[in-house]
Amino acid sequence: MYAAFALIIGGFALLVLRQPRKRDEDDHDDGARV
Repeated sequence: MYAAFALIIGGFALLVLRQPRKRDEDDHDDGARV
């Protein structure tokens, strides 16, 4: 149970960290591309 919770938090943290510092307001898909 705790392992799954840790994976969810870790995955969310990675998604946040992968986003660029400055986002283009016209590009709403920024940070979502692989």
